[in-house]
Amino acid sequence: MINTDAATIADLIAELRGKSDAHDLVFSDLSAVRAAVDQELVDLDHPVQGAREIAFFPPMTGG
Repeated sequence: MINTDAATIADLIAELRGKSDAHDLVFSDLSAVRAAVDQELVDLDHPVQGAREIAFFPPMTGG
């Protein structure tokens, strides 16, 4: 669990990118990042206030 003042998923990503070089690398290509708030896929401009869970997914291939 982390505490954040981020207003949106994009703001949270920006905050996380500043934590370390590894975080920066993981979030370096935002076109490949998918996010979910409380198990619902959302856009990066989605608000984070009140979220119980935020998840990030790597690029995936279909099958």
